[in-house]
Amino acid sequence: MPSVVIVIPHCNGKEILLRCLESLQNDEYDNKRVLLVDNASTDDSVIESRKAYPWLEVLPLPQNLGFSGGVNAGIRHAEADIIVLLNNDTVVTPG
Repeated sequence: MPSVVIVIPHCNGKEILLRCLESLQNDEYDNKRVLLVDNASTDDSVIESRKAYPWLEVLPLPQNLGFSGGVNAGIRHAEADIIVLLNNDTVVTPG
């Protein structure tokens, strides 16, 4: 099974992020990691996400680099056979 890192750039928006992470938790592919690239969020979305999903990896950025800056930071950080880019408002279906 190839290793997969799912890179999610994020800045605020706790509810949409929690829905996204819940859907990833329910996915059946086992050889995956989820990397949240936090673009200097000012709400409690990262804290709440870490509480609810302790498997979540977080790469904090000191400032908001936007979507492309967050994605690029995540890609540089990820080590996997496959890197998947996912918006934080995405809900994935199992399989």
